[in-house]
Amino acid sequence: LGAVGLEIVNDTIKSREDVRSKLRLPCIGIVPKASAGDGFVDDLKNPTSMVSEAYSAIIAALRFSTEDGMPKRLVLTSTRPREGKSSSAFAIAQNYARLGKRVLLIDSDLRKPAFKASNDKIGLSKLLTTDDPLTNHVVATQHENLSLLPSGPVPPNPADLLSTGRIRKIMVQAGEHFDLVIIDGPPTLGL
Repeated sequence: LGAVGLEIVNDTIKSREDVRSKLRLPCIGIVPKASAGDGFVDDLKNPTSMVSEAYSAIIAALRFSTEDGMPKRLVLTSTRPREGKSSSAFAIAQNYARLGKRVLLIDSDLRKPAFKASNDKIGLSKLLTTDDPLTNHVVATQHENLSLLPSGPVPPNPADLLSTGRIRKIMVQAGEHFDLVIIDGPPTLGL
């Protein structure tokens, strides 16, 4: 009885069907945890790994998610930090770039960024406070066709920066230069 009671009380999402029934949303894919011996990046490099194949399946599902094919902009978020949103944003961006498409990965988590540039003079937080063109703040990555707009220096008021109309202009510029824009958003819980 105790096990049945715990199962009824525990309403966490454990399966693809739970996503459909509890959230009433389609599930475009499930990514397994990285194997114990290999890291996430190593799993992504190996096209036959379960992790790499899972992200390839997600890319395929995204291509059929709208009438026009792959969305031009994606925002990835999570409820809390360390749930894999930045890893997923990177994996989707890398997989799509492998298809020969120009991809921009934007780190918009201005509180705890995952992707940083080598200097604090560029990045999204700087771009939001200037009229600089987007291209002045985008850096190339080691992956062909994949570019990064790092977060920039951590500002004292991240929510205020992201709520300005400047972000819309940045998205328009990004759409002019890239086939896909993936935004690694901040976690939503507590904000």
